Amino acid sequence: MSRLLLAVFFLVLIGCGKSVDITEYRYLGDQPFEREAWGDGLPGDRSKMVYSFLHENEPITKLTKRQIISELGKPTTYYVQEYFPAYLIEHEGKKYVLAFSLEGNESTSQVKNVYVEEYQRN
Repeated sequence: MSRLLLAVFFLVLIGCGKSVDITEYRYLGDQPFEREAWGDGLPGDRSKMVYSFLHENEPITKLTKRQIISELGKPTTYYVQEYFPAYLIEHEGKKYVLAFSLEGNESTSQVKNVYVEEYQRN
């Protein structure tokens, strides 16, 4: 039931069509994004590169799922459904999920929005 409610909530958010304001993620840190460091990094190290990655790729909505995975590697967790690339990060001792919601089919899907939400283990 909770997954159903989460899915409905997510679909409502998608329908709102808000633009992606990456400045809200600056609190995570502004360490320069490096693909190798991200791939080898612990969740706490990765979180410090989130803002830099988003900033370098503005507008983030131009990226495709394929590009996200090419830059950040294979997703490390899921968000609402496995279709959305999601990565476990950590900030100030708390675990979060960095997730990219997508629109379009598998071959042409592009980022619709970015979320950083507290990690909920189900």
